[in-house]
Amino acid sequence: MISKITETELNIYRQSKPTIYNLLDNAKFENQNIPINPNTLSFLDRAIELEYTREMYLNEGLSKMSDEFKLSLTYFYTVNTVFLLALLGFSILMFSSSDYSRFEMSLHIGIILGLLLLYFLLLYLITRSKRYIILSKNYFTVLAILVNTYLIICDSKVLSGFNSSKSETHYLPHTLILISFTAVIRNMIFDDFLCYLIIVVHNIGFFLIFNLTLSHANLYNKLCECAILIVFLCYQLIETHINCLRSKIIFWRKFSEERTVIDGVDIEKNFTNEFETETEHLIFLCDKIKNDIKQASKAIIYKDVKQKLKESISDIMKIKKIAGHGTIGAPVIIENHVKDQEDREFIEQNYREVSLSSHGEYHKSTTFINLFDHKNNALFPDYGVRQLSSVLEGIGKNWSFDIWFVQETTGCSITIVGQYLFAKFNLRKRFKISEEALERYLHSLEFHYKDNPYHNACHGGDVMHSLMYFVTSSDIQKFLNPIETMACIIAGLAHDVGHPGVTSRYLIQTRDPLAIQFNDISVLENMHCSTIYQFLMKPGHNIFEWVDTDDWTLSRRIIIEMVLATDMAKHFEILGRFRTRACTLCDLNLEKIDDKLLVLATGLKCADIGHSAKYNDLHQKWSKFVMEEFFKQGDLEKSKKLPVSMYCDRATTNIAKSQAGFLRNICLPLYDAWIKYNNTEAINKTLEELKKNIEYWDSSYKNRRSTQPATTDNVISLMPQESFGGSHG
Repeated sequence: MISKITETELNIYRQSKPTIYNLLDNAKFENQNIPINPNTLSFLDRAIELEYTREMYLNEGLSKMSDEFKLSLTYFYTVNTVFLLALLGFSILMFSSSDYSRFEMSLHIGIILGLLLLYFLLLYLITRSKRYIILSKNYFTVLAILVNTYLIICDSKVLSGFNSSKSETHYLPHTLILISFTAVIRNMIFDDFLCYLIIVVHNIGFFLIFNLTLSHANLYNKLCECAILIVFLCYQLIETHINCLRSKIIFWRKFSEERTVIDGVDIEKNFTNEFETETEHLIFLCDKIKNDIKQASKAIIYKDVKQKLKESISDIMKIKKIAGHGTIGAPVIIENHVKDQEDREFIEQNYREVSLSSHGEYHKSTTFINLFDHKNNALFPDYGVRQLSSVLEGIGKNWSFDIWFVQETTGCSITIVGQYLFAKFNLRKRFKISEEALERYLHSLEFHYKDNPYHNACHGGDVMHSLMYFVTSSDIQKFLNPIETMACIIAGLAHDVGHPGVTSRYLIQTRDPLAIQFNDISVLENMHCSTIYQFLMKPGHNIFEWVDTDDWTLSRRIIIEMVLATDMAKHFEILGRFRTRACTLCDLNLEKIDDKLLVLATGLKCADIGHSAKYNDLHQKWSKFVMEEFFKQGDLEKSKKLPVSMYCDRATTNIAKSQAGFLRNICLPLYDAWIKYNNTEAINKTLEELKKNIEYWDSSYKNRRSTQPATTDNVISLMPQESFGGSHG
């Protein structure tokens, strides 16, 4: 109970008072190893000193003065206003009784009225501005010096020395008032040792100078008065030193604890979203334990114990690294972060589950950046479209590249984009690929994409472009050699080949042969990978025929890991792994193949949902296609008497709401981490467009709710020619 009171009910200054300090047993928490100047008792770090001052003078929200300072201010102004007015009245009475001359009375009245004006001007400023509150201890120090200077110099015994008069028989007890005021001012500066030291030194110096030289009092009286003043002020200074040190110790303990907690969550605050995998949480705990050990180490003087604690910190960092690099399971608790029930159900159904692992060395020969912009003037001579080559120059460069133009112009998308990229990077010549074999293979991929509204050949071509944009706009291009470049092109073009237009969850629920074949594990993604290599085995299709064994093994690993990463059931697991390495540990090394694979896989994931970050007109077009595909699955589920998956019922789904939820809960966290890793202007703008699209759907949803019944804003229609999106049966 005592510790609870200490943290929540008593502020730092009150805890430093002797009675409360002992009652709360604060002495056992003392830590003399705080970063403080032993002479002035001020923190070595000015930022910490400022934080201490804020703690004293401001409330918890740091917006207004603290209750204790407000109370001290009330008492101080009440007492000192009465004191100054009383002093003013007594000065007038002394003049009326001829004990003060007109000059003395005028001097007292003028100075007292000036001090009162200064008092209330300072009060006005403090009540109007937080800046003046924080600096108030300095202002009250100056005010104390001015008041004490008045009390010392305007003492009748001293004033008589100026006009060489020895006739004074009555005088006000200025020395007693000086002692009382100096004791009272301690509360206004919260026992700040440096400020009080300045006040005490000033008082003693001025008192000795003016009283010993100008006062006509008896020498023994002067010495006695000086001795009493010095003893009292020195005692006050010692007590101030004790209380100030206690306050700083208590503040440092509280500040260190808060900073430890903050240090443990700083990384988490870097993320736009609140999803957190177990791996990330484990790393945050490691950081917290490390900081706790560091704080405990400061209070220990034994070298052997300190050494053990250092070894413990080293072990904690090893655990953190293992957790970040390992394959610890990463289930995600989404219930506390996604408030909307429908969004939660949609994520549960599609983005949670119902490895390849090998070690390879990065071998660097010619890199992607050296291959880029290879000139080939003989591109596509058979299509008769002169401007096609210039249009295709936009692949990987123009984020708003329109794949539909290629489809409408040539009747193909996968084939054209594939041939262009192979020619662009001179891959056909490098790997001795015949023109016929490349065309056959790309045609097989093209025509094996089904006539789905969304998962069609145009989607494959568009994802390939988005992936290429990410590569060419970042440092990734510096670390891709030719075989890795070719593997990325195949993975991007074929990542959804043969997609049936329904989700893996649907295939599992309906006991589809594909689900049986792949054991309900990443059903579609395993099928895509299998299809890629089935075509390579067909006569005249093997574009890897002249690739050596090591490169073939490496390319296969790249293709499989990249395509498997597009399984949305593993979305949060992969996001957690990437975010841990890229944003938390910040230790991704693209010269290591495992790290490179993680980056490429995440890049393909971003490209796979790239329409979410495209300009709004393109985004709306793709959104229309994806919703129609969802609705077709919903129609199938209805026909089979199955529960309709979330956002798949064309009669009840609110498109704006569903798209806003998808972009906010799925796309934004992924792009936020991706942009933090690839912090370039070209890639940053994709996140900006994503946020604009979220705002568009939010606005659309709110407008429709206010103008239409819910059942009228969910229907989507496609023209017959649009529903294929350039696919082939």
